[in-house]
Amino acid sequence: MTVSLHHWVWMQAADATVKASLLFLAKFTVEDQAAWEDAWTAAHAKHDASFNAERGKVCAKLGPRIISGDDADAARILAELGAHLAALGIDRTMPVWQAGAAPDRSGSVSRYSVSVLITGLPAG
Repeated sequence: MTVSLHHWVWMQAADATVKASLLFLAKFTVEDQAAWEDAWTAAHAKHDASFNAERGKVCAKLGPRIISGDDADAARILAELGAHLAALGIDRTMPVWQAGAAPDRSGSVSRYSVSVLITGLPAG
């Protein structure tokens, strides 16, 4: 639950120029945790393949710019190097993106239900 306090609470007391909110957290129940894990697993099953394919396209497109630092001279030098290597039968290619091990989420914020908190909004 988020309680939004009226701007005059802070402005008059501390001459503040932002509006503040209070945030209350509630620890997940066992049922909440199971529902969260089910939703997380379902989201991965639904979206991972298309997300990974799109990420692969973006990495392939931007890879040469990343390698050269988006510098024209560096790109030219790397292209020349690639031609020399190709003449020797060596293929210089960007490695494909690979996922690392999934992080351990046990004990993470996923164990808590969190209300939305927005602070720093202009008072008024």
